[in-house]
Amino acid sequence: KIDRAVMDNGVLVFLALVVGIGATFPAFPFSWNKVPLWVDFGAHSPTLMTTEQAKFVAEHYEIVSLEKCFGRPFSPPLNFSTEQAFNYTTHQLKGFNKNLQVLFYWNLEVRLPRCYTADQYYAKHVQQWGWRDDNGKLINPHNTAAIPDYTKKVVRDWWVGVVLHVMKMTGESLVAGVFADGSGSFDWHNHPPKGHVISKKRSDAWEHAKNLLLGELRDALHKVSSNKAVIGNGLSEYPNSITPDHSLGQLPYVDGVCVEHFGAFEDVERSRQLPVSGPTSSLYMPPWLDLKPAQYQSAAPPAGYKADNSEATWKWNSTKLLNWFKVIDYTLKQKKSVILKTWIGPEVTPINGFGPSWPENTPKTGAAVAALSKDMKYLGFPLASYLCLMTEGIYLSYAWWYNVDNVVPCANDCTVPQGFYPEFMHEFGKPTTPPQWTSKWVCKRDFEHASVVVDVEAVTGDVKFH
Repeated sequence: KIDRAVMDNGVLVFLALVVGIGATFPAFPFSWNKVPLWVDFGAHSPTLMTTEQAKFVAEHYEIVSLEKCFGRPFSPPLNFSTEQAFNYTTHQLKGFNKNLQVLFYWNLEVRLPRCYTADQYYAKHVQQWGWRDDNGKLINPHNTAAIPDYTKKVVRDWWVGVVLHVMKMTGESLVAGVFADGSGSFDWHNHPPKGHVISKKRSDAWEHAKNLLLGELRDALHKVSSNKAVIGNGLSEYPNSITPDHSLGQLPYVDGVCVEHFGAFEDVERSRQLPVSGPTSSLYMPPWLDLKPAQYQSAAPPAGYKADNSEATWKWNSTKLLNWFKVIDYTLKQKKSVILKTWIGPEVTPINGFGPSWPENTPKTGAAVAALSKDMKYLGFPLASYLCLMTEGIYLSYAWWYNVDNVVPCANDCTVPQGFYPEFMHEFGKPTTPPQWTSKWVCKRDFEHASVVVDVEAVTGDVKFH
């Protein structure tokens, strides 16, 4: 049983009838020879990636999605649009590895005219195309351009059309599909952005239209080739009142999903409040509530809560972590691929230019993170968790954050250790046993060349090669 009653078979069957199942499973090539790796990152410099960086990415990862604003410096001038940067970088990467799967990152909610040429066009039509609340106000929680109103077919056609245009511009055979960020469900009625009133009917209509949009994109890609994939981002462990049923309702409309916060953020409990100051204060997440930034200021602490200006104490929520194993297993059994994004320790907010916060002796440099990341105290749990779940169709990511220096080693201050992670390159071979839960919390599994034990309650993992 999965917590929160995610198995409404009647609903899932109905949705499956509305939108066909589609592409081949798994969404991407899969091999037991090594851990198949995915990475999502940006390169915020006028030169994009160097030749050496591109070669490393192409030789060490199986799937790559190039983040929003890829190639745009943090300060003007704008050297590339994201579409142009994607085109150039895809050719650069495929030149080193023709089998690399490259995904175009395309967000459903966040419009970025400063980065995308397509969003500049959207901004000119936002008065007609933007989503409005019950009072007719454009809904713009990200302070970029209003969220698109996908209940309008013209808006859905525009969003899908951008992807098809980028694929043709780049070369359809070179693009493996789309990483559709913001695909998960959200209860806009009970958790509206500050200053907005959104009825349940309006919220439900927009969420339904968003799923319809994902299905239309998938159908359009499958007309190009059944090997093209839409990966939704994604599944969630936020409170059920905010993202109902882990956002599993999107499954009938996509080829796979990302689990982006495994062992981090909403999977981490905070027992005392961090001090809040400076520009990161708006990103602070109160320990009693997981909501979006616009709602933080109005969030009231529970009765008896006392702020503490010392460093917070933290721990993983083992029950949430255990639930992920059930949700991921269910998703894979629906023949939907899973990208499992794991982290270096229990990373949390606030977030600044360096990346997330870290509860124990917060590292101040990339070199300090790199040293921690290869220690089995931190690498062991995500790797062993992945291996316990490993089957065709699941792919692993392990990184501190989303910049190129979190993906590629360097001589100065990158968060990736020199020599990368040898454990990922090791040939595990095929499993010789299924996952064996020897207790509620402990999973053991044997492979041809390794044995694995993961203890979800203690948040530890052990991998022994033989």
